[in-house]
Amino acid sequence: MQSISRSRQACCRRALALTTTLFALTGFGLIDPTYAQSKYDNVKITTTKLNGDLYMLQGAGGNIGVSVGDDGVLVVDTQHAPLSEKIFAAIKAISDQPIRYVINTHWHHDHTSGNQNFAARGATIVAHENLRTRLMSKQTLKAWSMEFPAMPAQALPTITYTDELTLHFNDNAVRIKHPPLAHTDGDSIVHFPKANVLHMGDTLATGRFPFIDRGAHGSLIGLIEAYEYAISITDDQTQVIPGHGALTDRQHLKDALTMFKRSRAAVVPQ
Repeated sequence: MQSISRSRQACCRRALALTTTLFALTGFGLIDPTYAQSKYDNVKITTTKLNGDLYMLQGAGGNIGVSVGDDGVLVVDTQHAPLSEKIFAAIKAISDQPIRYVINTHWHHDHTSGNQNFAARGATIVAHENLRTRLMSKQTLKAWSMEFPAMPAQALPTITYTDELTLHFNDNAVRIKHPPLAHTDGDSIVHFPKANVLHMGDTLATGRFPFIDRGAHGSLIGLIEAYEYAISITDDQTQVIPGHGALTDRQHLKDALTMFKRSRAAVVPQ
């Protein structure tokens, strides 16, 4: 009986790994076609007005959240470094205030490689402490056998946290929460309660399966917990910014959570 149990456990581990690999292959996570072809000259930054003082910018790489107000500008993620000037121009069209803060949702370079350019303009970078650790050294994205060098000191977060952090900015209590071992081990979910906007980073990608970075300790269980948390702090009017894809809502989170739980139940014995 003991050998049967071990065999069953090994089978379940292989099935769960296969499920995670399928998530990686059917989503794009870090890589999108524009980035792969390096056609930054053809990338257009589009701006979508959200509730309150919030905006969403889309280009190549992760979706950017922007808060504007009397305190200045706060940005969630920075996309690819060659796009920084276009992103600055898009922000300038929204507000003349300086960029004060950047919050990184996770370490992948399509969300962080513009950090140094934002820091050069005076922005303070905020992230989970595991993200800073990863950016300080060479990283390997195992799903695509890609390596990324350590980032320069100017690109690193100078404010880090472990579980949760609140920034009081532009008359908002911006709540930053770490969902352990979800998309990566350094994820941040960023909530703007007053505006009723939630930025999920790459724990959410609309129109495709999310990519679970197992090399960075991401997990399906952690992803499920991240969605449960997001649902608990939102309502039917919440605007949800995904790491990639179109703006969405709480119902999308509920539907995705149901799918994740069914996927887990299919490969893990109850």
